[in-house]
Amino acid sequence: MKRIVSVLLAALMLLTFSSCRSADKTVEITADDTSAQAVNGETTTQPPQENVIKIGVFQPQSGDDRLSGKQEILGIMYANQSTPTVKIGEKEVKVKLIYGDNESSPEKAKAIAKVLVDAGVSAVIGSYGSDVSTEAAEVFSAAGVPVVAASCTGEAVTEKGDTYYRIGYTDPSQAKALASYTAKRLGIKKVYILATLGNSASQGLSLYFREAFEALGGTVLTENFLPGTTDFSDSLKKAEKNECEAVFAPVSLVYAEKIIEQSAQLDSVLTFIGDSGWDSNVVLKAAEKAGATVYISSYYQPGADEKFESGIKTWFASNTALMNNNNNGDDTVSAACAAGFDAYQAVVRAIAKAKSAERQDIAKALKSVSFTGACSELKFSGSRNAVRSFAYIKTANEPDYGWTTVAEQKF
Repeated sequence: MKRIVSVLLAALMLLTFSSCRSADKTVEITADDTSAQAVNGETTTQPPQENVIKIGVFQPQSGDDRLSGKQEILGIMYANQSTPTVKIGEKEVKVKLIYGDNESSPEKAKAIAKVLVDAGVSAVIGSYGSDVSTEAAEVFSAAGVPVVAASCTGEAVTEKGDTYYRIGYTDPSQAKALASYTAKRLGIKKVYILATLGNSASQGLSLYFREAFEALGGTVLTENFLPGTTDFSDSLKKAEKNECEAVFAPVSLVYAEKIIEQSAQLDSVLTFIGDSGWDSNVVLKAAEKAGATVYISSYYQPGADEKFESGIKTWFASNTALMNNNNNGDDTVSAACAAGFDAYQAVVRAIAKAKSAERQDIAKALKSVSFTGACSELKFSGSRNAVRSFAYIKTANEPDYGWTTVAEQKF
């Protein structure tokens, strides 16, 4: 019987991922639901449900950031499976997740944010992608909705949204750590940057890395590419022709995968450097396929929360269809997944601390939330960013393509 329920749950979750595609729809799901309820996004407030508190999941399930968005959602889903209820005062209340697909589109972010607000969510988790988060910040802040951004790293997210909190770190911090490790530890003198045109996170990271690397005596060449680009062979040839030793590409996984894989066609000896968004098995498999060496920064180091590590592996094993379709076919835990788990835990702890389902009470309680989660110790600064002083530097290379942590690089 348990096996049947598990299979049905996996099928339901897959349906949930594929059904949130338009700017006028969200989907509700709880840990033990046997059906998904679609909520049309008219600007009407949903009637309250007794003994239920709603948390919005504002994430890209389509578009350029879909791979990372789905992995982040997996962490949120597992957290909801692990902690399906929260105690508000003396009452045990069920947590219902409301999914809104922002489609990786800043232009659609506000509309999806409004759908979630009108659906009556008490708090929101997301999004992967700084641009969509920044665009939605105005809507969430105006409604007083507290939001915990799991993995997005753009500075503007918490600056623009006065109800926004962050699990990861910011772009200037990780860019400084990456530039320092690249110059001082790897001894690399010349780097070719590939960045996505029109993506503020990609452009910002490129700028911060360039400034930090050049300050250390390095040389940088930069190329911007249009969204939707699929062929990077000419860019890689330019990097080698200009005697660059490494490529820094703060880009979505859909581009990172292509960039790395296409390097094999050129018999390239370039080292690849990525930001925390690259902490995924998508990059690991691309690196193995190409025989490439990759270095990344990350806020996630396996082992901080052993219960999380063992629990999510067991959950993946029980939901193989979900794992295969939304976690690139294996049980590797991405940084986005771990951050999604911690974001959910932060929200649930704030609700319990506030003893309230009211948005303003939860927002106030978030300020003093602290715990050890999947991404190590978590507490928020006065600017609502997680207090972090270093980045984990990880590498993947031959012969064993798994992430190996090689340094804790201070900002």
